[in-house]
Amino acid sequence: MSAYSIINIDLIKSMTNMPTENTTKDNLYSIAIKAGIKASENYCRRNFNQQEYVEKGFAIGDDIQLSSLPVIEVKEVKIDDDIITDYVLFKSLGIVEFEEVYENDFEVTYTGGYTTLPDDLLQGICLVIINMFTKYQKIADGANSVVTSDGTINYNMEAIPQEAKQILNRYKRLRIWA
Repeated sequence: MSAYSIINIDLIKSMTNMPTENTTKDNLYSIAIKAGIKASENYCRRNFNQQEYVEKGFAIGDDIQLSSLPVIEVKEVKIDDDIITDYVLFKSLGIVEFEEVYENDFEVTYTGGYTTLPDDLLQGICLVIINMFTKYQKIADGANSVVTSDGTINYNMEAIPQEAKQILNRYKRLRIWA
């Protein structure tokens, strides 16, 4: 089951006070849901849905940072096609730490992500979706900007609202540089 299965058109309609029986903008809701989930994942630099992942790269140092947290289990770690079993896994951080220092190609097969999204993460993603839906709706209605007494407001399709950023920042993958 997908961690995103709870995010559907009816949920977003209820959050925007749109009657569920009104289906005139369901295609727009569907597009906004997909785009909002993807924008949230891109902003946080990680995937949230639990599944098996294979990450490849070049290891420099004594650890590898995985991108789909939390890590449930590591199936296999390879350094230059050699299977490595001597490592420590920090599941919540997504870090595989070795006793040796490597400067080699790596491949890690693991299961990571959520089966159920934490409530605050769900809220943050829904805020992004609602923001996208609002912008898509205005553009579909022929507006790409609005002039107000305070000036012109342009609709930026990539904008994640500040309120959503405050929530998503808790889940943002940090970049650890050696």
